[in-house]
Amino acid sequence: MLVAEDCIPCILKMAIGGLRSSKLDANLMRKALMGIMEKIMSTDDVWEITSAELVERALLFIKNFTGITDPFLETKQKTNATAMALMAHFRNYIKSSRDPLFTSTKLSIIANVIDNMVLDGNSQYHFDKIISDVESLPLDYGTYEKFLDKLSTSKSIVIIGDNSAESLFDMLLIETIKKYFPVEASYIVRHEPTLNDVTLDDALNFGLNQVANVITNGIIGPLPGTILRRCSAEARNLFWNSDMVIVKGGGSFETLSEEKIAMPHVFFLLMCKCKVHMSFFNKPIGEGIIWRRDSYELREHQKQVQRNSL
Repeated sequence: MLVAEDCIPCILKMAIGGLRSSKLDANLMRKALMGIMEKIMSTDDVWEITSAELVERALLFIKNFTGITDPFLETKQKTNATAMALMAHFRNYIKSSRDPLFTSTKLSIIANVIDNMVLDGNSQYHFDKIISDVESLPLDYGTYEKFLDKLSTSKSIVIIGDNSAESLFDMLLIETIKKYFPVEASYIVRHEPTLNDVTLDDALNFGLNQVANVITNGIIGPLPGTILRRCSAEARNLFWNSDMVIVKGGGSFETLSEEKIAMPHVFFLLMCKCKVHMSFFNKPIGEGIIWRRDSYELREHQKQVQRNSL
């Protein structure tokens, strides 16, 4: 999915949050913001790249301007600590639910809203809402059944992580899957810090390596997505040779949906969080998404629908 007009204010909002966390004075803040608008948002190819790539360019500008590599680190660590303290509570919730696999899938999807591109600046997600949100989350059960069918025939799965605290709920999903199916699980994290996304240090701190083989995607640069040609050979081999790939989040959806090849073994799990996604999926904001791109032609059709609706 390429950059759309509605992506621009969203990315600028993220950039303002990152600059504020750098504690610049007002004059430097405005200078940096003008620089992003003039040097990042006004390039000739801005409409020919994905929003994740545009976010990467903005983050590299912030890094060069402030000298800070990970402007969202403090906020991420606070959110992670809060989520980790609640893991036993959520494990019990899954265990006591009528359908633990469906519940853990919905939890993993709804945790996708723990996102610096959605939250206001450096604000925190309110975890006390998550169970009520899960109970009311609209999710197409027909697509979920296809997801379940693929799981039931898979011997190896790989999950591509997104936001850091979200990956704790992915860990609960992996734990639950393994209770139902004898699968080998791998988990791919960001190679470099970007936004509040999961890194190798985060994953090891969470104990994700106790339920899955954890590797980084190998991508050099703060890209909040997955571009296969930029991934390491190890990550690409896992992607293509695993029986099933579960891709979390909007950034990896937007980048992988641009790959000119069918991916029938790949399922995308995310929340519909913006107008661009709403147009693409034909779903309202706030609905959970399980999406499978069976063919490259389907991607082209849905891109045309998106263009026509903007």
